[in-house]
Amino acid sequence: MLKLHYTLSDRVPLQVTLITGGWSMDYNPNNQMLYVANYNANEIVIIDTKTDTVVGTIPVSTHPISVKVDPAIDTLVVASRAGNELTFISTTTNNVTKTLSTGTVGPWGLDIDTTRHLAYVTNRGSSYITVVNTENQEIVTTIPIGAPAHSWYR
Repeated sequence: MLKLHYTLSDRVPLQVTLITGGWSMDYNPNNQMLYVANYNANEIVIIDTKTDTVVGTIPVSTHPISVKVDPAIDTLVVASRAGNELTFISTTTNNVTKTLSTGTVGPWGLDIDTTRHLAYVTNRGSSYITVVNTENQEIVTTIPIGAPAHSWYR
């Protein structure tokens, strides 16, 4: 168990516990924040890389497993495996802007084409990849892949 400590402006010590460790993380060069999926706590931990301190958490759907930033539009996309949802977060405000059902079990793997603002999501156990527009936060299409998808992190 990893515990990260930080202090608010009133100097009250607080901590964030990463129960299973950070499952996935991504960096936004625009605000120099690191976003970490705290899998069993159902939250995203925000780390300011200029000071190496935790500056907040954002509650998301059950078991966030993958996070990716689209820095061109300051949007974080979170795939929540057990929640069967994608959560979109403004990295300017660190607020949830939308939650979108993937309609399948377990969105798992996630990557973003930052030029076209498209997220590609593997859905554990399904035979397709979901394509999502990160600007309007809507499903664009699905791509059949012929066999159940899995994505593994090492």
